[in-house]
Amino acid sequence: MKKQDNGDEKSAEIVKKGNDVGVTNNNWKTVTILLACALAISVGFHIWEFVRYSKVQNTQTARDGVVVQGGHAAQEGALLIESIYLENGDNVHELPVINADGVNLSGLTAEKDMNLVVYLSDSCAGCINSMGTLRDMMGVFGEDEMGYAYIYSNSVPRNLEEKYGISRELCYCLDENLMLATSLPTFYLVDGDGIVVFSTDKLELIIQKLLAMEILPQETLIKQADAYLTERYFSRESDRHKMIYFAMKGCGDCEAADELINAEATGERYEIVRIYRDKTEVDGEIDDEHGLFRQVYGIVWYPSFEILRGTEREFVGEVSLEELERILLK
Repeated sequence: MKKQDNGDEKSAEIVKKGNDVGVTNNNWKTVTILLACALAISVGFHIWEFVRYSKVQNTQTARDGVVVQGGHAAQEGALLIESIYLENGDNVHELPVINADGVNLSGLTAEKDMNLVVYLSDSCAGCINSMGTLRDMMGVFGEDEMGYAYIYSNSVPRNLEEKYGISRELCYCLDENLMLATSLPTFYLVDGDGIVVFSTDKLELIIQKLLAMEILPQETLIKQADAYLTERYFSRESDRHKMIYFAMKGCGDCEAADELINAEATGERYEIVRIYRDKTEVDGEIDDEHGLFRQVYGIVWYPSFEILRGTEREFVGEVSLEELERILLK
């Protein structure tokens, strides 16, 4: 019996060891599965990071002017672009620029009490669309009280003065490895110390801000606007009175007034220039898309008229047709 018991004990011990080995093997299997999962997750994450980085790098390279083909740059040595934040409180005297003659300057010059600085590109539709109003602003606000600077993100166009009446002396560009961290176009108001006091991507807001700051009295602005529009759009040889007709397409009152304006008697007395409230696609028509003249003249009604008789001026807003006819016959 004792011998029998010993055999039973050995059998039990073998069974126990076998159970222990089974448990150990199960633990190793679990650990192996967990390690495999962790490895798979790690590999997947690194693949995702690589793909994401490649996309960012390709986007940056393409933006810097390098053609990207199959995820590889078509040319080596792409420039790394440094973005500069130009915000309220920053000083433009510290902004390195290149003038239209290719000379590197340590900073942008801003010497007037108030300066309009524009960041733009000749390939930007919004920038090109703003050029007419920017030219008009120089005519209305003048160059005695206001300074102007145009900073191009690429190179300075050659036909600016011919096309928009903007001197190349007012134009600059950034170095090819620099850019302003903002949209195109962006407009900055800069004081006499070179400090940015206001910035926006909307030209209408710049006009509103300048009028609110009262850099010049409104009456002075109106006189300068009269002189600018007369010089730009009216014949110097004509001895007729001059009428600036502020109209709006689709306006019933404008259509009613047109019967008087287009009458032969009116044409004999007045040389007439129409300025439409909104952007017009018709060649030869003048528009006030950004509201410069609307704000300067304080127009709240269409049609409105600025009538110039020699040195006298008369502004006509909301009146009846009978009153308008009486005014025109003066």
